[in-house]
Amino acid sequence: MSSALVRSTDLTVKYLSTAVGRDRINRFLQYFSRFLIWYGQRNGFTKENIARITALMAAAGQTRKMMRAGRQIEFFRNAQKSLTIKDEIIRATTVGKNVSMGLWLTFDLLQLIHSIGLYKFESIKDIQARGNRFWFIALLASLIGGAYKINAVNIRLTQEKKLQKSVAAQGAVKSEELANVKKSVAQLESEKGALVYAAVQDSLDILIPASSLEYIKLESGIVGLAGSVTSLMGGYTQLKAVSK
Repeated sequence: MSSALVRSTDLTVKYLSTAVGRDRINRFLQYFSRFLIWYGQRNGFTKENIARITALMAAAGQTRKMMRAGRQIEFFRNAQKSLTIKDEIIRATTVGKNVSMGLWLTFDLLQLIHSIGLYKFESIKDIQARGNRFWFIALLASLIGGAYKINAVNIRLTQEKKLQKSVAAQGAVKSEELANVKKSVAQLESEKGALVYAAVQDSLDILIPASSLEYIKLESGIVGLAGSVTSLMGGYTQLKAVSK
């Protein structure tokens, strides 16, 4: 077995051993199935194939709900920890995001209880709407916080680049300082890239609850594509994390 194949196999095992990694796969199946149903209904898929894809979408969605059960505790704890953040804007958006995520997952758990028949709620549609509303708020808070952080990084990046030009003009006299400034610029650019990536992901994800709540009107296939893309984006982020 080649070393490249061994590394790929080990990376796959690492990825699949994480709950996030498995969730990204199930999430992709859920939302890409939604897109395929929309596409198939317009392009002559047989009823049998539509039914199979619908069953796959439902199974992936139910699996994800089971895997998420209990995670609201994690988000509520993160909200509590975030109260110590000094920056007021970052503190408010981080606490808001985590509290809203925790409430979304609480309503998500109630939907799971209803769907598996442990208890049937008469107001299940209201529960679904409340869950989507908190998911929307969480993503909106994340976008606001992300925009604020990007602006802060841009300010620091501009300052560091000015310093880099100033130090570079002094030539070999300050070569060590120049190396440090270049390293700082590279770190800031990397940080900015990660923030922009997360903002793009949130911008696409927010279409899902916004559509369910009828804040905007989108075809089901567009929502499915948005969810598919963000699932791949989240999967890529997790893959990078486990490959370190």
